[in-house]
Amino acid sequence: MAYTKSKYVESAQKLLNQGKVPQAIAEYQQILKFEPRDQVTLMTIGELYIRQGETFQAIDYFERLAQIFVGDGFLTKAIAVYKRIAKLAPEEIRPLEKLADLYVQQGVMSEARPLFLQLAEIHLKNNRQPEAVGLLKKLLLAEPDNLRIQVRLADLYQAMGQTKEAMDAYISASQRALARGDHAVCARLPTEKHRLGQGWLQAHLAPGGHGHVWRSDAPWGGE
Repeated sequence: MAYTKSKYVESAQKLLNQGKVPQAIAEYQQILKFEPRDQVTLMTIGELYIRQGETFQAIDYFERLAQIFVGDGFLTKAIAVYKRIAKLAPEEIRPLEKLADLYVQQGVMSEARPLFLQLAEIHLKNNRQPEAVGLLKKLLLAEPDNLRIQVRLADLYQAMGQTKEAMDAYISASQRALARGDHAVCARLPTEKHRLGQGWLQAHLAPGGHGHVWRSDAPWGGE
């Protein structure tokens, strides 16, 4: 028997009118067997699962829809879907990670940056420092000149006992600051409280550097 989408839609609508939501979902799922990328059907099934109070099943279909949008280059539509998912599952970090990555792809760092920092804080509060490091490094790939984030990364390395990585990050930040003449930032280079001392700074700063002191207790993402 030939596939006819309209027949499944009509059958599903009749079932919905009778209050038979699970049966209607089953009819819509038949459509996906023939048209797995049908965006309207994916959204409809997700909404019906929400009506049933089955949030995780709804999220599964919404995520499938978002992935289709991403694959087709419709990033704005994908972002809208992931925002919906994030509201349905506020305890989940995956939707936030997806949103952050999509905003980076769009070049909208004003939206991506707070998400990366929020995710890093979540990981730190749950003693997942390596994951926080990974997020800050990903953010720096998108914003290599963001000195505040580079300092946060260096501070985190130092807190984790990874002194070499911390030194490398501090040096990189100080060199970038000096290269653009940002002496306000240079005034917050690490001192002995990081147990790094001033000698390494004076040895690695660009010529003319003054071994300024870097205060690292500013809030995340702040000045």
